[in-house]
Amino acid sequence: MELEYFGPVFGRPHGVPLPWLADDAEPNSDIWATSEQSRDEIVGLYHQAWQNADETIDALPLDAIGRVIDGAAGLLQESNNLPAVDQEWWRDYSSRVEQAACGAAG
Repeated sequence: MELEYFGPVFGRPHGVPLPWLADDAEPNSDIWATSEQSRDEIVGLYHQAWQNADETIDALPLDAIGRVIDGAAGLLQESNNLPAVDQEWWRDYSSRVEQAACGAAG
């Protein structure tokens, strides 16, 4: 989220490919790491976000106005920001997240 908030929101595209934003990405794939992602990849992505945020903060005045364009963030009455899936999907999803966490823990 930092890449998006300190990038396009302030008119400063970051150029980092984020597969979870693709049209065919699995819902919620942006909030957990898979077992295929290495620690170095995850930390490296965060360092890119950190650098981009620092550059944006340095380049813009404190009162710079950002523009959020998706309209679906937060708990709005018309959009609860959750994927439209059934209970079976959530059970499977929770199981996969748990397996990824256990795999990372060793």
